[in-house]
Amino acid sequence: MSCKECSQVSLFSRPVRRAAMIALCLLAPAYAAAHAESVRAWPTAVVVDDDIRVADVCMLQGFDAEAHERVTAIVVAPAPKPGGSSLVHLDDIRSALVRNGVNLATVIVKGASRCAVTRPGVAVRPASPGGADRVPEQASDDRNAPGRTLRQAVRDFFREQVERAGGTLNLTFGRTAKPVLDLSEPEFEFVVRRRSGRTLGMVSLEVVVRRQGKTVQVVPMVVTASFTKPVVVAQRSINAKATVSPQDVQVVDMTFTQFNQAGLSDPARAIGQRARRFIAAGETIHLRQLEPVPLVHRGQIVDVHAMVGGVRVVTSAKAMQSGAYGDVIELRSHDGKRRTISAVVTGPRRVEVRPAGAKDRDGGILLAGAAE
Repeated sequence: MSCKECSQVSLFSRPVRRAAMIALCLLAPAYAAAHAESVRAWPTAVVVDDDIRVADVCMLQGFDAEAHERVTAIVVAPAPKPGGSSLVHLDDIRSALVRNGVNLATVIVKGASRCAVTRPGVAVRPASPGGADRVPEQASDDRNAPGRTLRQAVRDFFREQVERAGGTLNLTFGRTAKPVLDLSEPEFEFVVRRRSGRTLGMVSLEVVVRRQGKTVQVVPMVVTASFTKPVVVAQRSINAKATVSPQDVQVVDMTFTQFNQAGLSDPARAIGQRARRFIAAGETIHLRQLEPVPLVHRGQIVDVHAMVGGVRVVTSAKAMQSGAYGDVIELRSHDGKRRTISAVVTGPRRVEVRPAGAKDRDGGILLAGAAE
């Protein structure tokens, strides 16, 4: 092939370069639009504060957490009087953003050309001072109760999962969410959706506010969700391959932002087990850090616990098998009758007889000390 022919098919020839530049020019706006920060205006909105803020009338996308918090707090216009309404135009939103230093060259403002804003005539508790609002847990169970607020609806959204994990819910709302937190049923209905993939921690939510079956506003909000739970922690350092003793562990209340961070809650599940690796003092103990060690050995005399007629009875028997925590083993009474029962290993040289295993084939009570 001649040099002339090579130059015609070169990737750096003028026609190829021209085509590449055209493709880049066409793709660049699409890429920028897909990754740009945007502010989308809603056609209707509800406010309960004296000011209409960006968070009341718009949904934000593409902003980091700090910028999201700052932009949503920008005041667009004064709110209508309680029970009244007003219109906010898209140009009003653009002007408010520019006044507060938002660069519209990098932020796309779109959505409805005007937003009809209404202000219900409902009493709203003043927001507490400070940058965040801690939601207190109440003794009464008010989930799905008539008259619950948006604040309670968000708490109910998280509470079921947290309670299944055996914890107590903690919620912190961002400052921009406060104006709508006290909207209440039955005038309004709430549908809470998760916008981010995180279950706990800093979670992005979208709350649909409906009145008489119609959506009046979609409220984006960021909340910090955590839970407090009693867990087993190392009271002192535990070496690898060492057997965990009662003096090695203690139960303390700890707060977590991930469910897999919480370890064991029952110290009996750790005592007598062997550490797979070194566990530092103060570290939460998980089952995966332990390996089963027989707590009861064959031939040992063990303490046998059972509930008989509402009374806890403790006696002794001979183990016919070895077993780790939770294992079901066979025991033989050593009162001369050589009867056999089944029991669950619950600790070092300690077993518990469940109701089904506390009787012999004829229905008689097998435990010494109980009436037969």
